[in-house]
Amino acid sequence: MNLTSTAPEKEFQDRSRWLVLVGLAEIFIGCLCGLIGLLLPIVSRYFQQNPGEVYVAGDISTVLNVGMFLALALLFVLLGAGTIKGRRWARDLMLITAWIWLTVGVLTIALLIMILPSQLSRSSISGQDTIGGSELALIMTTYLVLVGLAYIVLPGLLVLLYSGRNVRMTFERRDPRPRWTGKCPLSVLTASQFLAGGAVTLGILLIYSPELPLFGRVVTGVSARLILIAATLLSAYLTWATYKLKPHSWWLSICFSALSLVWFVGSRSHLGLARRIEGEGFSLQLDDKTLSSVVVTLGIIWMIFLIIIKKHFRRSAPPGDSVQ
Repeated sequence: MNLTSTAPEKEFQDRSRWLVLVGLAEIFIGCLCGLIGLLLPIVSRYFQQNPGEVYVAGDISTVLNVGMFLALALLFVLLGAGTIKGRRWARDLMLITAWIWLTVGVLTIALLIMILPSQLSRSSISGQDTIGGSELALIMTTYLVLVGLAYIVLPGLLVLLYSGRNVRMTFERRDPRPRWTGKCPLSVLTASQFLAGGAVTLGILLIYSPELPLFGRVVTGVSARLILIAATLLSAYLTWATYKLKPHSWWLSICFSALSLVWFVGSRSHLGLARRIEGEGFSLQLDDKTLSSVVVTLGIIWMIFLIIIKKHFRRSAPPGDSVQ
């Protein structure tokens, strides 16, 4: 019995040294995100005082961006430290993060390919001559390559690394005790994290949004806040119930997602997404139709993902699933 239990450990190559290097790289990324978050208010204040031709983000956008970068800084520092120590939870959460990162990157590249030509064709050099065809192609190619490196190549390498058998078994040998991330399949844990993000987003809307478009009319005041509070609490509950693999949580999630999608389609004429984004200082020159198409596409992808993971909500799901 001892031979059979130790045999698998002899069949893999220990990647502890690689984990140290990768962990240090993740800590560096976290520090970089933290530095950006700390510098954003200073940069925003400078451009507000010296606007020129630069589009300046509004105060709300600055606060949200600072919060996002500081959260990313904390995430990458913790995951980097966990990777160096060989903790199972670090591998699981980094694998989820890398897959989300990669998915967002693919969608970002697709969106840029759609909007970048029209964006650059409207722009001008020093406010005079418009950008020519060769310059347009060079700028597009350079920008897409840089975005591709940051949003596709880097997370893709992390996915390949953390999905590897040798890396997985290195984590398991160095951290033999089961962790909380192993109590449900990683695909389900990914859904739970998305729902948690939805709860946080709804909580932010509850603080900053005084109005809520609702199927042809705008609800304000106490009514709008009660709706947002109910949606926030439901999303928070679904975060926990999904992680616990409660069968009813899947049905509630699919119904909540479908209702949210129907709400968005029925209320988008009153949302004024492009106008709201412009009001916060961004100049994407996108119309509401394009932005609405992006949101609807993301909603459909999310619902397809929920359908894929439904198999884990029947009775019991074995741990150790990977994000596919």
